[in-house]
Amino acid sequence: NQLATAHMVVSNRYDQQAVTLSQGNPGTKTFSISVGQETYQVSVTIAAGDTNETVLSKVASAINQASDGKVGASTVRDTPSTAKLSVRSASTGTAGKMTFVDTRGLLGTLGQTNESPATNTVGGYVHADLGNNELDAIATVDGLQVISSTNSLDHAVDGLTINLLASQQQGASPISLTVSTGVDSIEGQIKSFLSAYNDAFTYLAA
Repeated sequence: NQLATAHMVVSNRYDQQAVTLSQGNPGTKTFSISVGQETYQVSVTIAAGDTNETVLSKVASAINQASDGKVGASTVRDTPSTAKLSVRSASTGTAGKMTFVDTRGLLGTLGQTNESPATNTVGGYVHADLGNNELDAIATVDGLQVISSTNSLDHAVDGLTINLLASQQQGASPISLTVSTGVDSIEGQIKSFLSAYNDAFTYLAA
């Protein structure tokens, strides 16, 4: 019914060459990002005269370094003259939800912590957990709803892993899965073992 996706937020849109951000936020700014049980402390130093693009790049680099790959940040040039900061969890599902604690107000200024959907110009979330498993994979197996933080269901049916590749449109026919023992594969493995055993026996008996 729904594929798992990662929590993602973007900033307001900024003129790349303007100095709006550095004029209003000079100095060292700190904030933290938590994913699951891990919290990453981020520090960014903004110099007077830094262009908006430079500030966004500094924030993205600081997040990437502090989170050791658990959070991915980048500067996205959405037009030839404007840019946004994109921040995305490296993990899908509710388990990968990011929590921001902004002690100096920089993320708030950027619009990263807005609790509304992002627009072309105003920051906010692109994908977020709103309390109804919006980030999780949701599938129906034998009439029962199954929820997973990833697109691999390894707990729905004992001994079976189901990889979800696409979500079905409403009203589409169910997909039937047939699970059977791979007799030919097992037979081939036994023959290979016996052949190797016979070869070893012949060598030792010579």
